[in-house]
Amino acid sequence: VKQLIPLIIILFCFINNLFPNEANISIHPENLVCGGYQTIKIEFFTHNMTIKSGGGFRFELPVGYLETKPYYWDKPQIDIIEGKGFVSVDEKNKNFVEISLSGARGGIVNCQFLKNVNPQDTIRIFYSGTVQSLVWQSRINAQWRTDKNSEWHTFEILPKIEILNQNMRTMVVQIPSDCKINELIDIRVAAIDKYGNRVTNFDQTVTITSQNKPNNQIIKYTFTEEDSGFYQFNNYSFSNTNFQKITLTIGDNQFTSNYSFVHNKEPTYNRYFGDLHFHTGTGEENNMFSSTFTGGDHRGNFSTAKAAYEYAKKTMLLDFAASTEHDTQYFSDNGWAISKSVSQSFNSPNEFITFFGYEWTSKPQIGHHIILFKDSSNIVYDHMKYNTQESLWNTFEKNQTEVLMIPHVTWTQESHGVWNIPNNQFRRVGEIYSLWNNRYLIQPGDNPQRFELGLKKKWSYQYAWANGHKIGLIGCSDNHTGHPGLNNYSPDCVHAGGLTSIISSTVNRDH
Repeated sequence: VKQLIPLIIILFCFINNLFPNEANISIHPENLVCGGYQTIKIEFFTHNMTIKSGGGFRFELPVGYLETKPYYWDKPQIDIIEGKGFVSVDEKNKNFVEISLSGARGGIVNCQFLKNVNPQDTIRIFYSGTVQSLVWQSRINAQWRTDKNSEWHTFEILPKIEILNQNMRTMVVQIPSDCKINELIDIRVAAIDKYGNRVTNFDQTVTITSQNKPNNQIIKYTFTEEDSGFYQFNNYSFSNTNFQKITLTIGDNQFTSNYSFVHNKEPTYNRYFGDLHFHTGTGEENNMFSSTFTGGDHRGNFSTAKAAYEYAKKTMLLDFAASTEHDTQYFSDNGWAISKSVSQSFNSPNEFITFFGYEWTSKPQIGHHIILFKDSSNIVYDHMKYNTQESLWNTFEKNQTEVLMIPHVTWTQESHGVWNIPNNQFRRVGEIYSLWNNRYLIQPGDNPQRFELGLKKKWSYQYAWANGHKIGLIGCSDNHTGHPGLNNYSPDCVHAGGLTSIISSTVNRDH
């Protein structure tokens, strides 16, 4: 008998795997090219369970709004068969499954059963629409329940869709903005598609040349699978002074780098570029379904800080960055700790640095502000407890906090009070250009000068300068799609923004 026990256990496990005690869900196809129109099939398997009338399942597709809408999936709908985002049920079950939509942006598809569904049965749902243009592995949140009164259960294994990049549209070529003649420098190159995604399967041969004549160095290189669309060329140098740049050639197409100023001697200061304002879903406690769209990334909570930092460093080739989640009720102490941990993990002095930050999301009449720290021991002074600029300044002064408080002016109402009280100690720079200003440059009929209309407009920097504020200017992206630093490399990159430039002896928090 003792010898039979292991066999019985193995047999039990085998049968249990054949007939699971829980329902599960799958999605096909599992690999989709970004930005394309696609029909996907969602299959719900009951296995050895009976799902009673009123029970069912639900799943969520990432849906955006406003400036993020073009980057995510078409909003699901059940009214227009030929329309984008149409959701339907297979012929066998179309009269027994009721489809409804919910969520802050309508991305949650609810499938309620109108009769009992038997064991070993399968329900198939179809969605036809545009796939998100953002490349990552997308985990599809999904839940099920046995009847209308039971609790929702998260599927043990959530389906995943691998979003694949399109072909290369342009090449990002980056060199140091300052260097010394004959100094060895690095050239960083990334291949991106028309949506700004890194082309990880890029395998073409590139030729690199410079303006140096007659001592022009020529480099030829064929990208490999291991490069994943990014490569760093080391030990390049310029033999001429003044402004120089690199040209990268692929066949008949040429792409140029930023300019580098080549000095006769070691420069005292260098110029570095980065993005100090972008949002992700990291730290968002309500991460099962996007029912509120508040918290870190109030545009969707679908991206992560880790992927965003990786994008800033390896695709946009920036020198520094800071994720700055909104200080809402969902951005908890644990969320702040996670955000700081991710930021610290990407901090590499003299290569790529990060800061610890969040967005003080006050009412529009006061204005949002980006709060940046160099020290990770600081807490979130949220707008619910510190609801005025003065309360923040007094706290910073009392605690002797080393902080940068950056105005992020978003609205243009006449009652604006962002510049009512000067503070040149903590507010030394302000964000004059970001997604918000960019939006008015690309939308037909909008005024390209909406934010800066003169000294009498209380939200403008001209008004601030005329009323005692000694404040410099920076640009940021305010990105909500996991693509900080993205600029308008193609007409499909509508979520572009500005960059911040700093002058320092090295790229280091302490400088």
